[in-house]
Amino acid sequence: YHFYTIWLFAYEQLFDTTIPCTIFGITGALSGKTLGFPSLPQAEILLHIPLVVIWLWILSLQFSLHNQRHPHSINEDSYNKPWRPLPSERITISGTNSILHFLYPIAGSLSYWLELLPHFGIFTILVIVYNDFGGSDHSGISRNILSGVIYACLLTGALQVAIGSENSLINGAYQWVRVIVLVFITTLHMTEFRDERGNRARGRRTIINVVGIRFARCTIAVGVIFWSFFAPLMLGIEWKGMIVPATLGGTVVGLIMIGMARNNTRLDGFLYKVYSIWILSLCPLPLVKSWTG
Repeated sequence: YHFYTIWLFAYEQLFDTTIPCTIFGITGALSGKTLGFPSLPQAEILLHIPLVVIWLWILSLQFSLHNQRHPHSINEDSYNKPWRPLPSERITISGTNSILHFLYPIAGSLSYWLELLPHFGIFTILVIVYNDFGGSDHSGISRNILSGVIYACLLTGALQVAIGSENSLINGAYQWVRVIVLVFITTLHMTEFRDERGNRARGRRTIINVVGIRFARCTIAVGVIFWSFFAPLMLGIEWKGMIVPATLGGTVVGLIMIGMARNNTRLDGFLYKVYSIWILSLCPLPLVKSWTG
């Protein structure tokens, strides 16, 4: 019962964070000189997968506990995600805080052992600002920016674990991290469509209620089209390597256009899943480049 409760806290983060960041880190390390890394043994990189997953999942759980433990968050989740542990009354706020206090030394110790203590420190500060000081509520723009910088900590950390502590990230890797972070910052308000009802109940200022739902959809469509081509081109990938992200990006844009005509919660939920797969398709592009030359 208790382990399943903990699992539910970070369930969505598994697909939003742990899996894409793991793929980003491992495929980035395997890409070698595309991101400026030396030629590392593939077996050694693949052996790092469990460490990458564990570190990312623990930090995702830390974020989720911070994010879900406040009364206004529970009210929001009662509309959008009633299956979560707090709105479904599987656990109390006090119990959630106890798990969080127990998790901190585990996350800090693991980060220290992996030589990622600066990542953990910056991540923790940003998570507190985002969840406990209203950083996600003041505006949709500040929410996207904070989320993007949080992802930067996770992406660089995953990449560092994948290449091993004896190697360092250099400019090519940081440039690629910046691209993916900008993808998140410019399109992450995709989550607002499926969560709009709960956001309104919470009183959160989102991009949707500032610029309107139609304009918000248009900004995402433009962003998805741009990044579907810019990200591969930045790495020097030829047209064959663009097929998957461009096809998925086109699907996202098509669903956005359908959503222009009618608001549909189920459609928006499906749209977010396709969007997540599109994000996932961008993560291994450096490896695609190394394969195609």
